[in-house]
Order: sequence, then C-alpha cells, then structure tokens
Amino acid sequence: MCPPTFGELLELITPLVQREATNMREAISPKHRLFATLHFLASGLTFENTKFETVIAPQPLGRIIIEMCEAFTRVLKSYIQVRRNDKRLY
Repeated sequence: MCPPTFGELLELITPLVQREATNMREAISPKHRLFATLHFLASGLTFENTKFETVIAPQPLGRIIIEMCEAFTRVLKSYIQVRRNDKRLY
C-alpha cells in the first residue's frame, strides 16, 4: 500500500480505533493497529507469527484485527459490496 493511501485510511479509521493510555500501559496507536492488521491480512501468517513483526501479543492482536476489520467495514461501506442473501460461502 502506498503511503498516501495508508495515510488516508488511517485518517478515516482513527476516530473509531483511538484508545486512551492508562496508568498500567501505553495504548497501541491507530497507526500501529493499522500496520499490524494490514500486515496480518497481507501475509497470511498466524497471530503467533505476526506478533514477532508487530511486537503485539497474540491475544490483543486478535482483538485488534477484528476491531480494525469492523472499522474498515464502517468507513469503507460505500466501496464494499456485501451479499444480501443468507447463502453461506462455506
């Protein structure tokens, strides 16, 4: 993904995925969340293997990826075509 496209996508999803830091830990930035999600989706690696590239543990990584995909769906809904019937693809 080219840097301008990454920046545009980051700008669109930041309000949906921004988290506040706490006394216990620093929040994972929207930029890091986006990078981790795109890396996971593009690479096809497991959460366990992706943790080495992103420095995020597998459990939070799984939550982040689901949250980010939901954010993608919300902000890009005019660009995504979804099947309207109940037939499953699997």
